[in-house]
Amino acid sequence: MARTVVLPRDIEKRLDNLALLSEEVDGVLFYRQRGEYCPIDSLFMLGIGSEGHVRPQTDRVEVANEFFERNPDYRYVMFHTHTIGTIRKHGNYFARNFSQQDIDEFRRQIGFDANYIGMLVTPETKLLYGIDNPSLVTVESLSGYQRGSSNVNTELHRIARELGCNLENFRATGGGL
Repeated sequence: MARTVVLPRDIEKRLDNLALLSEEVDGVLFYRQRGEYCPIDSLFMLGIGSEGHVRPQTDRVEVANEFFERNPDYRYVMFHTHTIGTIRKHGNYFARNFSQQDIDEFRRQIGFDANYIGMLVTPETKLLYGIDNPSLVTVESLSGYQRGSSNVNTELHRIARELGCNLENFRATGGGL
């Protein structure tokens, strides 16, 4: 059965803002699967850079990995952007489609984890890639979303403090941790 990623409107807006930056961004969307539904609790940025050259910051990856170690009921959707600058430079095709590099990386990740979901965010669309062809739905609000989001963000900050990582040093105008 295909999974459905359920995206709260406020996180959708933050993703939309990230796609308007000149630099590309990648990160994770945290969720706890409920049947076929994957309701997103939080957004956590990992890296920022130019098209094709977004490199996750090691300390932020360590924070995310420690979060998953401590919270095995959580999974993630890995997202990245194709920005206006990328589309201007490489063509409108990339405003509505994955690049071959995206598809190759998604397939590689699925080889490690059949539950993997990748997401592309552009100024025009959001696309998902997964072994079961997941779908995306945006909702105004989710039951328990604020509590889940707060719990995830509190835990991420706690882990960052324990690891000596300052999450405030990483900023993109699209918002998010």
